[in-house]
Amino acid sequence: MAAAPAAAAARGATGAGGEAAGGEDICRGIGGCVCRVNHIALVVQDVGDSLFFYTDIVGFKQINRVNFDRHGAWLSMGNIQLHLIKGQPHMRRGQHPADLIVSHIALEVADAGATLERLRRLQKEKFPGLRWRQNVSVPTWEASSRDHFETDHTSAEGKLTQFFLEDPDGYWLEICNCGEHEEEEHVVSSKKLSCGDGGRMRLRVWHVAKMKVRARAWIARMRSRLGRAEEAAAAEEEKRRAVALEAVDKEKLNNFRLRRNTYGDICQGFSDDELRAALAKAGNHAPSAVLCLRKKRQEQGGQVLLPPAFLDDRGKVHLTSEFRMPTAGRRTNWL
Repeated sequence: MAAAPAAAAARGATGAGGEAAGGEDICRGIGGCVCRVNHIALVVQDVGDSLFFYTDIVGFKQINRVNFDRHGAWLSMGNIQLHLIKGQPHMRRGQHPADLIVSHIALEVADAGATLERLRRLQKEKFPGLRWRQNVSVPTWEASSRDHFETDHTSAEGKLTQFFLEDPDGYWLEICNCGEHEEEEHVVSSKKLSCGDGGRMRLRVWHVAKMKVRARAWIARMRSRLGRAEEAAAAEEEKRRAVALEAVDKEKLNNFRLRRNTYGDICQGFSDDELRAALAKAGNHAPSAVLCLRKKRQEQGGQVLLPPAFLDDRGKVHLTSEFRMPTAGRRTNWL
């Protein structure tokens, strides 16, 4: 009888039909039917050119491919496959000359420092045109818990190690040590799963399912409360008396300045004077000041975003340029 719980655990918290162990449907879409990622497919202009990049530079191994109607190549990335398909890619090399806000495939490495040294040897001895970028905007768990605001993204200190390579068609590969900071939690979880106790396994699956149901309910409540809170803050903003520019809280103003380092924060793109004016109008009430800034962006037709800076393969800091995103989000009609 222990085989059934083990099989359910192997599939995760949901069964093949998207139902939890207790029979309650907690899975969205086809989530309960999906067990793993099999491959990633990229449309490339020249299969031979892309194949050289992924084998001789990245180091993937080409594997046998069934004979069918599409010209391409298959490679093994270790745990999943990469399929190259000849066609007209929508990407192009050089499409992101000044930022790293890119779709990408992330590759885990055991030693980021050794990987960087190998890249430098390849650049020096074989491929002088090889370039990469280092993202310095994702903090380590320690730095994330210590620092209240993000830095200006000009140093790798306290950051995860992430290097980005651009392939011949403009697709990006991230090389990272992201798993180092998850290793301790993974070891603890593995010990719990290897206990061999069928009863404990069933209890674990039941708790996971129950937590998901509760999480959904909590999210719905929080969204409702947030909507009411924003309405109340807006009403309070109208009643609140403005203060003089000289009376703006210096600590709150400095916090708003620091928030500009966070990609996507509403404070991005606003000058010190504009932030000071918003706080003055809101009577030093930060939530109301944020609403003022949002309203101004809506009137201007969209929010301003400034991607974080990055380092090139020589360690030089590259600052980025801001751009505007439409205020109205996209909603795809599935009906």
